[in-house]
Amino acid sequence: MDKKQFYEKIDVTRMSADEKRRADIMLKLLDGFAPKNLLDVGGMPEMTEYFANTLKIGGIGINISEKVVNSYKGANKGLKFVVGDAENGLPGGKFDLIICGELLEHLQDPDAFIEALKPRMSENGRLLLTVPNLASLFNRVSLLFGWQPRGINPSHKMLLNPFTKYDYNWGHISMFTHYSVRKFLEANGFKVLAVKGTYGGPKSNLLRALLSARTSFSEQIIILARLKA
Repeated sequence: MDKKQFYEKIDVTRMSADEKRRADIMLKLLDGFAPKNLLDVGGMPEMTEYFANTLKIGGIGINISEKVVNSYKGANKGLKFVVGDAENGLPGGKFDLIICGELLEHLQDPDAFIEALKPRMSENGRLLLTVPNLASLFNRVSLLFGWQPRGINPSHKMLLNPFTKYDYNWGHISMFTHYSVRKFLEANGFKVLAVKGTYGGPKSNLLRALLSARTSFSEQIIILARLKA
């Protein structure tokens, strides 16, 4: 199965309550910044439109799944959805806000992708991205017991950590930690402006919230950055 077939099979179109909560945290990091357009690379269409509508802008959303793009009917007329592979070409033009939510971990060559992204950023543009944290507290404890870390379950048929319920193979091949994703961006010419940790699951999940209270221990890492002057 090639990459496109893999993501066609996953077929994620609508965002969950958990994903909306993450989107709200991402938007909170943009307080005081007023972009005129956006490019959302690899995002599900409903979340792309949520960002655009909240910010009252238009732009472009890219998703590798033709089925996902063609099945979504949005109301934002200034927003265009296209089928595309993040690692095989980006649309032309400049964008004030580029969003890469839960994308980098799916890429074979994140360095090449980030390099291709830089010419698409406007002079005062912002990059807003999220990645699962390989070194979350949950994963650190799991490794002590010899269990598979969350986010990199190699099997498509079975879960290899006894405390995960949904972590089948989602195509993660380039996992980051809190330290490494910051280092990665800085080495590729970005200045990190803000970092926020969060967790998956229901908002009321107190245990997961406590496990993610410290950013370096959190399940997911949200970063706002811009190109260095």
